[in-house]
Order: sequence, then structure tokens, then C-alpha cells
Amino acid sequence: MYKNISFQEAEFGEKKFLMYRVDDAAQMDHVEVEMLKNNDIKGLLPFSSAQNNDEIKFMYETTNKMKLSQFLGGLVRWEELYPAVQGIVAAIMDCEQYMLNEGHFVLETENIFIDLSSRKIELMFLPVENELLARITWKDFLITLLHNLNYDMKDDIGKLETLQGYLTDEKITIKEYAEKIEKIETLGLARNKDVKKENRQSERPVREVKREEKPNVIYNVPDPNSEISSDVMKTEKEEKKEGIIGCFQRKRKKRRNREKNRRIHLPLKFRDRKNQWMFQRKRKKRRCRKSAKLYWLMIVKHHYLCHI
Repeated sequence: MYKNISFQEAEFGEKKFLMYRVDDAAQMDHVEVEMLKNNDIKGLLPFSSAQNNDEIKFMYETTNKMKLSQFLGGLVRWEELYPAVQGIVAAIMDCEQYMLNEGHFVLETENIFIDLSSRKIELMFLPVENELLARITWKDFLITLLHNLNYDMKDDIGKLETLQGYLTDEKITIKEYAEKIEKIETLGLARNKDVKKENRQSERPVREVKREEKPNVIYNVPDPNSEISSDVMKTEKEEKKEGIIGCFQRKRKKRRNREKNRRIHLPLKFRDRKNQWMFQRKRKKRRCRKSAKLYWLMIVKHHYLCHI
């Protein structure tokens, strides 16, 4: 892209660098050079300079970094594209805080890198007055980048189209563009959550609740005017007694189940105490029953002896 700007690769020990030779020292911006040396600026490659007599070299460290052209070389998904675009825009926006000229960024995929450890974009800033650098703006670079992508059509292509659509506005600034692409990401996340919920609901098996059909019971209601035999009356009374006794038995069963559950949920320390207390309670009940029986036997004997 930049014909007159060339970089040389160099290695010093385990570290890798890209080196740029300054042909004319008068074209160099000394204020920007000092800013790059004395500040650790996010989104920019680590910068250093070396001077040997009249020869000046700028050095950019590229250790453990991948070129953007390699990172976006294959089939690209939104998860890979959005951080790259967002990182480029954020780095160009932050240059104003350090009084760096926006036209000095080397905007080409061969000289933009991704840190493999942090997965963040790092741009190359060249503090030299050059007409070729000033010609290519951030908007032109993003238009060509998005146009030449091999985007995965299975992914949400609407997001890519919106990114390209915002760049068609000639009056849009980089701050406005950053705000808009952030909204795309937040809306996309919310939309993905809704889609996931719908998929989960569709994947859930529908439970069929089987209701037991109650049999149609026909009750024979006797006529009040008709005569009822004594046998029928006895059977009705016995049924009533059985029903009352059954209620008491159910209550006793419920109490027993509750006591069992309490014993189970009690910790091991207190289970023995609970069992001891239950045993004493049952023993008291048995004694009361025995004393009641003896009492009634005494009354019956007394009544029998009085009538003899």
C-alpha cells in the first residue's frame, strides 16, 4: 500500500523488531518521538529509536505478535472482526490525548499486529511527515478492509452490512463511528440471548400430564318416605364408624411420618436423644392405658359385687 515506506525485520536475542530508517532528519517530528519514548500508549506497538552518527532508526517490537493480514486471512467470524475494528478505532481516538497526528498511522494489514497474549490490536505510528500516510484515512482503510474480507455467511451478516453502511456517511467522525459500532455489539448480544432462550424452549421436551379419570359413582339415595330395614341401618352405622376410625388412623400415620422425617433430618448428635425421648413418651402412654384398664375393671367388679 505504501510504496516508498519500507521496514526491515531484525532480531536481538529472543525479541523481534521492525526497523524504519529515517532518510531525512528534518522530516522527523521530535515532539512525537519523545511522546512515544516516554509513554506506554495503549493500542500502539512498543517504540524505540537508535542513532548512529547521522543515521536514525525507529524500532517497533513485534515479539509474540501476529499480523492482522494473517489473523483475518481465512474465514472470518464476527467474534474475530469486531475486536479488530474496535481496537483500530480506539487506538486512533486515543492519539489526541498524546498530541499525536492522526495522519501518521501506518494503516495497512501487514503493519497492524495482534498481541497473542492479550488479543488486543496494536498499530504502528510513524512520527515522520509523509504525504502517503496522510492520504489514507481511517475511513478509507476500514472500507477496503471490510470489502476484502472472507466473511462467514453462516454468521450474522447484518452486522457486517451495518459496519459498512456507517462508513458511507461522509460527515461521520471517528467518535460517532465508535459509539455506533458499540451499539451494534450490545444489540447483537441481546439478540443472541433471545435466540438462545427460544432454542432452549424449543428443545425442552413437552411433558404430557396424565390425569386419572374419576369413575362415575352412582349413589343410591333412599327415599325418605320408604321404610328402611334394621340391617341397612346397621351397615350404614358401621360404615360411619369405619370412616371415623379411618380418619384417626390417617392422623396417626401422618404423625408417625413426621416424626420419622424429623429423625432423619436431625444431625447424628441429636438422633439418640430424640429416640430416647420417643421411647419415654411411648412408655408413659402404655402405663396410662394399663392404669385406665385397671380402673375400669375395679369399677366393673364393684358394680357386680353390689348387685349379687
